[in-house]
Amino acid sequence: MKGRAVMILVCIFLSVGCTNHTRDIERVKVELTFSTFLTEEQFEQEIKEPLKEQFPNIELIRLDDSGKGVFSLHHGADIHHEMLGGKMYFNDSSYESSFPAIDLTDLIAESGFRTETIPQPLWNHVRAISSNGEVEGLPYIRKLYGLFVHEGFSGKDAASQGNVTWDTVANMNAALPPTDKGRWLRYWLVFEMMNQLSIPLVQAEHDREELRSKFSKIARAVAQFKAGSAGITFSQEDLLNGDSGALENIQTFVPSGTATLYAQARRNYSEIEHLLGKPEYDVANFPYFSEDEPVVPARVQEILQIGENSSYKYEAFEIIAYMVSEPFQLKNARIGLGPVLDDIRIYEQFGQDVPAFEGKNIAAFFQPGLAEYPINANMLVQPLVEQAEVKIFNIVDSQLKGEIDEEEATRLYMEVYAPFVR
Repeated sequence: MKGRAVMILVCIFLSVGCTNHTRDIERVKVELTFSTFLTEEQFEQEIKEPLKEQFPNIELIRLDDSGKGVFSLHHGADIHHEMLGGKMYFNDSSYESSFPAIDLTDLIAESGFRTETIPQPLWNHVRAISSNGEVEGLPYIRKLYGLFVHEGFSGKDAASQGNVTWDTVANMNAALPPTDKGRWLRYWLVFEMMNQLSIPLVQAEHDREELRSKFSKIARAVAQFKAGSAGITFSQEDLLNGDSGALENIQTFVPSGTATLYAQARRNYSEIEHLLGKPEYDVANFPYFSEDEPVVPARVQEILQIGENSSYKYEAFEIIAYMVSEPFQLKNARIGLGPVLDDIRIYEQFGQDVPAFEGKNIAAFFQPGLAEYPINANMLVQPLVEQAEVKIFNIVDSQLKGEIDEEEATRLYMEVYAPFVR
């Protein structure tokens, strides 16, 4: 690191010579291996081709994922493109086979990378999935949240006015005919509510009374969903295993987080792609717990990392830093990928290269703020997170079946969440 600092100083005082030397380096062909869940075609179109003009001396090679399944992982790759949460539902965990990524803190500082262009909650999420508070990746894509409303839904006009809350959703559900009541609900929506209230399944410091208040809000929302679905038997199969076909048949409303995070078309299943692309659907704001707190979950959906065994760490960082720059993020946003930069110019052009999005209420994705993500949080091992998920599913199931009330549900949530309180 000291030698690199000296070289920078030499460049300052001997700029002509350093410039010539830099040009010689730039003419040297560098090959960087890329581990990604994207298909070869997606990789070429989204990443490799757009980077060619900016980095003509760098050749990106996508590592073959034959036999590795949807979530390919090559430990020896220079760059790793990871989809977060795909191994479970909407949560992360530490696991032994994770990619051996380097801490990017020094590279970020040396390069002058503007960290302030990325909202702090997203950085907190990245630090939480890193080791010991390090920064083992750059956020690349964030999950966008909305309430997807069918044109045939009688309450669509009210939803489009904005400031939809979970109380609003409960009332909308209550007004549905019996055949439609509760069909939009999936158990794992509770995790999005938890993220929205800044209590994701990560270990962090929490005030117990504030924590109890937050879980009571979730228990109240579930109670309202049940109350508005009188006479309906909630099927565990539908609530836990609803698929895309069932989603297509729901001609009312669908909140983000209703669909599973299991990959479809080699990318996270997305209501944006699956529903907003249909002419009969538009989007309203993701429901808030209160109109006074218009926030949505802060969720990094895809991350870029550099392998600890890479021989080209600086070149790899140049690549991933550019993929988080305004030009690249704007390109991504235009094709419907959630930008990690807080930039109104990018928001205004979201989806402009997707004809099916024309005339849709795209602003609904970007008007709310991001919920806080716990600082100094850390991930627990996968078995503990999975156990907590199952227990939370059971709480929701018991409440919808009328086996427990709000107070008991809140108590059980607190009990399950205890290992996540530091």
